[in-house]
Amino acid sequence: MVDGRYAVPVPDGLDPVDAAALTCAGATAHAAVRAAGIQASDHVAVFGAGGVGHLVVQYARLAGLFVSAVDIEPGRLETAREFGADRVVDARAEDPVVAIRSCGGADVAIVTADDPEAFRHALACLRRGGRLVCVVQPSGQSRDWA
Repeated sequence: MVDGRYAVPVPDGLDPVDAAALTCAGATAHAAVRAAGIQASDHVAVFGAGGVGHLVVQYARLAGLFVSAVDIEPGRLETAREFGADRVVDARAEDPVVAIRSCGGADVAIVTADDPEAFRHALACLRRGGRLVCVVQPSGQSRDWA
């Protein structure tokens, strides 16, 4: 039995499977945006636009931030654009650090991809005093990011 203080009823008409994904990944994405200490004028770069990343894009846009989404999968980048990313960067086609720094750099970089190269790019794209939020831990192997 679950203590009712820790349970949220699923609204009628919402598939419980969809609700579960929102509460797990959604809570993780929301926590990442909150941990970033965002300000209204911030530029947020999201490294990894699938899974939790596309939810980070949505929360950041809802907060009124300028959002750059970085990924190596065109489909994920298109989804990020549909969900409000102001800029998408295909890390296989262009250097994400150059792309993000060309518009002034990021105030916040949120990493949801476990590739070590994503972490290096995220750190390098930050403005002085920028904040890096790591949602995942880097894996032991690179997946051939550009």
